[in-house]
Amino acid sequence: SACSSMAASHTGALVIVEGKDTLDPFISSEMPFDADIRSEILLAIFAKSSPIHDGAVIVSKGRISKVKSVLPISTSALVPMGVGTRHRAAIGITEKSDAVAFVVSEERGELSVAHRGNIFKPESQEILFRLVQDMLSGKKII
Repeated sequence: SACSSMAASHTGALVIVEGKDTLDPFISSEMPFDADIRSEILLAIFAKSSPIHDGAVIVSKGRISKVKSVLPISTSALVPMGVGTRHRAAIGITEKSDAVAFVVSEERGELSVAHRGNIFKPESQEILFRLVQDMLSGKKII
């Protein structure tokens, strides 16, 4: 619900849910954090006035474990035209791990999900939930 709210308000965000693979080798900078995954917390982190809104939030073992995380940027020629750094980072981390990345475009107010180096724009909340459930269960999406 936090990502949907941020999309509606054109608040950019990048939330990475760690899978079985640790993300530590791929994060070049971060700030340790420890909090429950709650909509209010994510909204506060990504608020434009927040000092920790830049970078990605890392969710590990069911908790927000890092903020202000700097991730690898995809350099693939297959990345869709017109996507920015946030989307390239979402694709980049999912090229190197089994993580699922939620990315909210500040400019377009759209929510996308990246997994295994691919990015998807779910057309509804129902499709989003089904897509993420399949991704987290290890089901091959494409």
